Amino acid sequence: MKRFIVVLGGLGALALLVPRAAFSASGWGPIVNISTSPNNCSVACHGTQHNSSAEGDTVHVVFAENQGTDYYTGGDVVYRRSLDFGDTWEAKKVIFHVDDPAPDTVNKGPGHVSLASWNRFVYIAFEIDSQLMWHDPSGSDSDTMDTSYYYWIYFSRSTDGGVNWSSPVLLAEGEDIAGVAVAASGPNVYVVWAQGNGVYLRASNDYGASFGGTRTVWSSWFGAAMWPDVAASGSTVHVLFTYFQFLTQGVMYARSTDGGSSWSTTSLSSGAGVYDYPSIAVARDAPNNVYAVWGVGMWLEYARSSDGGASWSSIDTLVDMRGSGYAKAPSVATSPNGQYVHVFWNRVTVETGMFDWEVFYTYSNNYGVSWLPPTPTTDWNASEHTNWWSILPSTAANDTCACVTWSDSDFFISNAEMYYRRICNPDVLYQSAAEAGRPGFRLVAAPHRGRLEVRLELPGPALGKLSLYDVAGRAVQVLRAGRFGGGSQRLVLPTEGLRSGIYRLVFNSNLGTLSVPVALY
Repeated sequence: MKRFIVVLGGLGALALLVPRAAFSASGWGPIVNISTSPNNCSVACHGTQHNSSAEGDTVHVVFAENQGTDYYTGGDVVYRRSLDFGDTWEAKKVIFHVDDPAPDTVNKGPGHVSLASWNRFVYIAFEIDSQLMWHDPSGSDSDTMDTSYYYWIYFSRSTDGGVNWSSPVLLAEGEDIAGVAVAASGPNVYVVWAQGNGVYLRASNDYGASFGGTRTVWSSWFGAAMWPDVAASGSTVHVLFTYFQFLTQGVMYARSTDGGSSWSTTSLSSGAGVYDYPSIAVARDAPNNVYAVWGVGMWLEYARSSDGGASWSSIDTLVDMRGSGYAKAPSVATSPNGQYVHVFWNRVTVETGMFDWEVFYTYSNNYGVSWLPPTPTTDWNASEHTNWWSILPSTAANDTCACVTWSDSDFFISNAEMYYRRICNPDVLYQSAAEAGRPGFRLVAAPHRGRLEVRLELPGPALGKLSLYDVAGRAVQVLRAGRFGGGSQRLVLPTEGLRSGIYRLVFNSNLGTLSVPVALY
């Protein structure tokens, strides 16, 4: 049975966060194994903080499937697509295959991967890692081994929503590469990576058909950088990464407003603690809203910007697990308007140590001002003990709904799979403020099986219609049309037979327009 989740509001709407008790586990979709590989899939079977994206009902995911238990044993960079927000999945597409070289001393395989999309354009950046081992004659023991590493960063794109893919092109190579990420906005595509003592970028302004040369985002003679993430809006690029410099470590934010030609940097956080995997997101339709999250040992830190990264809020503790566990590898995504912000991370409990890694979730519906408190229950545990090691979540958002993928391994890390899950917060109700400053002009709705109960408040009689639109703006169904009385009125609208997806309930009339985002799943 399909169920509607309705967010109430319209022009000038003010969303109010309801108490945590109003949320329930019924908002979670099923846990789906989307890798199911006969080969082992190592802990490299993951993306960076963003290896998935959502365009309406379409979800794109990329991950690495290794042939053994580490990065260096051959494997595939794999793409999968769902057209119904994860209900069903199309067959895998292998974007790049790596054969592990025959000699035992030379190993090669896929590592970090990242994905971004913009309408029908989908982009993948990925890293191929190699490991060379040899006997070190300078060692005191004849069996002393030395090891060196070399990396390649490739890029591939689809111009038809993931159906067909270009042959991968090489963007960078060298030693000491630590992570790659890709972002897209209109014709602009940006690929960033950390290498040695800096972070670097290559940019395209023709939907990824060609790339300019390598540009330096940040570098330090006496420093190092790791795990960059990137978000973009037009020619404005936001990069977040961990850094080490002069006995100082922390999270650095870099911003360019000219497509990556010049950069300004700000240290958002520094000090004691182990900083790992920062994540950044920008609202597509409201690019002044930028959100950043990162891990520091047992807690997650968070900052937001409401002016496109020119300035940042004070650093807040988003999740504090001191005394109960460690919070690591967060991933943040936002709705197109920036109002709904979703964060997933993996938690390591103190009691069970390395034997209990789970993926957890929290959510804001007011531009990151306040957050739903995470709880150690299955309500907000996305992975729900699917295996021993649930790690490295990656999220994408679609208004009040979000989806997440994560890598999940057995006890011996001999086999891991990529899992997918979605959540739509079905029990959250929002009350709209007076629309456009007009008292008595508002739209409120509540979901039920097979119907919507709608309360419509009008300042006077009106001629209009209530319609459902899909995410592309096409009218799907007219629910009621004609004359509407003034004042407050209750309407019951049938919803049977509609396919799962994100819709918008719109009231068009001679008095004005009201609209309500609706998620059907």
